[in-house]
Amino acid sequence: MKKTILVADDEYAIRELVELTLEEDYIVIKAEDGEEALEKANNEANRPDLIILDVMMPKMDGLQAIREIMAANPEQEIIVCTSAGQEKIVNEAVEAGAKELILKPFDMVEVKEITNKYLSKGGE
Repeated sequence: MKKTILVADDEYAIRELVELTLEEDYIVIKAEDGEEALEKANNEANRPDLIILDVMMPKMDGLQAIREIMAANPEQEIIVCTSAGQEKIVNEAVEAGAKELILKPFDMVEVKEITNKYLSKGGE
């Protein structure tokens, strides 16, 4: 059975690009804001194995989403993504529970490598 990745980013093109890059090996679900990400992350029936989460999103920012996701599921693997120059936010994300950082604009090879590192069996 394939593992599930939640991609939460307010930019449609980024959600689609990550899905196209990873859909061969993983089930990709998407969220366009922090509230939707939190709802999908805490879905007991389909909890994602990995979350790729943007920091700057509407309704609920990524930092708050990380805190709430980790409070409900401390073992959740979260990779945070943001633009360069936001080191303070990155530090807060790591303190909140994020495992790794991907800088925008994405290098899709890097996204796939980091994803595979956390989900090393490729869903098998």
